Amino acid sequence: MQIIGNIFGYCQKFAFLRTKKSALERMIQNDEIIQHFMPMGLFKTSDIAAWFRESEPELKDSSINWRVYVLVKDGVLSRVSKGVFKIGENRSYHPVADTKLKNWPRPSSSSSRLLSFVFGIQL
Repeated sequence: MQIIGNIFGYCQKFAFLRTKKSALERMIQNDEIIQHFMPMGLFKTSDIAAWFRESEPELKDSSINWRVYVLVKDGVLSRVSKGVFKIGENRSYHPVADTKLKNWPRPSSSSSRLLSFVFGIQL
């Protein structure tokens, strides 16, 4: 029982390793940032820090600085001067699903059986 407790303790300590956001979550967060800060025009790093700390109160300053760096690099924010930002020209790529993709032919039953036998894939 002690071993299970130790493993659980290690999992809690390293839970931050599992918190990497998906591309969709980052896009949603970028849109939320744009919606929140757009009416302000110019805003400071402290404003951005306060926004992030609403959902993550224990967030370190270095993590906030890194997130700001990524937001500037991605074009979500634009640096006006040291510690002052505005909403940037978002250059992010939003792919549009092609309607032809849904019309791709399904594999035949013989190839389907082969794939399920060899790879364990159910089509």
